[in-house]
Parts: sequence; structure tokens; C-alpha cells
Amino acid sequence: MAATVAVLGTLIGTFGTLVLQRRAADRTASHAREDRLRQERASACLAFAEVLSELKRASVDVWLRRHDQPRDEEAVRAARQEADRCGAQAQSAMFRMQLMTHDRQLGALAHAAFELVGSVQPAGSRTELKRVERAFEVAVEAFIADAHRLVI
Repeated sequence: MAATVAVLGTLIGTFGTLVLQRRAADRTASHAREDRLRQERASACLAFAEVLSELKRASVDVWLRRHDQPRDEEAVRAARQEADRCGAQAQSAMFRMQLMTHDRQLGALAHAAFELVGSVQPAGSRTELKRVERAFEVAVEAFIADAHRLVI
């Protein structure tokens, strides 16, 4: 009888240990998954902000080359091609960021900053260009502040 009780006690102890270890492993895996997702969200937001800044730089370059005297059409064409390339990268990065975050507010802020870059090239004067650049900086700062909420 004592042997049966000892065997049952051992089995119950082993089963209890197994259950506790399984729960701990599940928690560890869940934390690792959450951390990996947080890192991927941060990476997607950072990549978007980086290529968006590159797009703004390329758009300002187009504006400056269009207003150069004398105007070099080949330089304007090359600058426009670079701006188009940056625009495609920014849009792709925005899609990735939206896919990773599933956050409407962050998506709206990203879209607003992206749209502001479109106001750079048509700016009618240097004063207007500076105004658009400042509005862009404010929009990117708002995007980054909101992204911080998701990744920290």
C-alpha cells in the first residue's frame, strides 16, 4: 500500500511539474512573440520615417533645380526620377507600417505626412517652400510621437 501511495505521489508531482513547466514555456514564448512584433513595428515605423525624409529631400531638390538660373533640364529630370523612386519607397514603407501596426490613428498621421511632401514641388516661392517643410517636420514629429506609443 505504501508503495502505491509513493508511486501516485510521484506521478502527481511529475504531472504538476509538467503543467507548471508548460505554462512557463508558453509565457516565455508569448513574451518572445510580443517582443518580436514590437521590434518589427518599430522597424517598420522607423523605415517609413527614414524614406519619407528622403522623399522630402528629393522633392526639395526638384524644387531647387526647377528654380535654378539658368535652369538645367537634365538635372531637373534626374531629380524628378530620384523623387519618384523615393516616393515609391515611401509608399511601400507606409503600406508595411500600416500592415504591421493595424492602428488607424498612426496610419492617418503617416498618410498626412506623406501627403504634405506632395506640396513641396508645387510651392510657388521659397517662403511657401519653407512653410511646407516646417509643416512636414511637425507632421513627422506627430507620427513619431504616436509610433512611440506602439513600440515602447
